[in-house]
Amino acid sequence: MVLYFDTYIVSRFSNINGGLHNIDDERKKCLDFVRLNETAYKYCAKIDIVKYTLISYSEIKWESVIIRFECEDFIDNYDFLNFCKKLFPQDQIQKISSILL
Repeated sequence: MVLYFDTYIVSRFSNINGGLHNIDDERKKCLDFVRLNETAYKYCAKIDIVKYTLISYSEIKWESVIIRFECEDFIDNYDFLNFCKKLFPQDQIQKISSILL
């Protein structure tokens, strides 16, 4: 089996409320209260969720692994690349360059 993982990791500073901009203030207050008081629902940066996912996948014996990624926060690119190389040292890890037209 081959793991092909292609992802775009959004900024840790965007979508704090999970992209819920079309809901009323009362519901946002309720969601904020739950996130602050219940550990299971605490806000997590998207990059941390992706890392957790890859750690879970690393338990499987893959024939090969191909990871392609781009981070919205430029500063995360180097850290995430090194993270992937440590987790899957013999496999293909590619940072995708944005192409502006």
